[in-house]
Amino acid sequence: MKHSSPRMAMLIIDMINDFSFEDGQDLLASASELPNKISILKKQLKAHNVPIIYVNDNYGRWQSDFKDLYSHCLQQQGNVRKFNEKIKPEDDDYFVLKPQFSGFYATPLDILLRQLDVQTLLICGMLEICVYISLRMMRT
Repeated sequence: MKHSSPRMAMLIIDMINDFSFEDGQDLLASASELPNKISILKKQLKAHNVPIIYVNDNYGRWQSDFKDLYSHCLQQQGNVRKFNEKIKPEDDDYFVLKPQFSGFYATPLDILLRQLDVQTLLICGMLEICVYISLRMMRT
């Protein structure tokens, strides 16, 4: 895929989610419009050949890959399934699974960004702690 210059990428952090944690349903309710907004922005950026990178917690599913994780989230019922359908990854998107809060800790994200020659990141997500810690661990 040909990408634009100057190099920008969009990180979508922890949006693929099954919401099966304490206060998960409250988070789902408060973030219900976020997938629509991110999808609109994603479409606009893709029109300019900006790479899209999903950075997602593996939720302790150590033997799964990103497609398995997304499939698991689609098996959920009601609003959880609808939420994940709206933020659906496309075949040309990139995927990085993370073991904890940061998208950079113990992941290949930095290597991917270097390979894509990314100089500017547009970061979105719904969990402040994960977005914040990813920013704190980002290379400068």
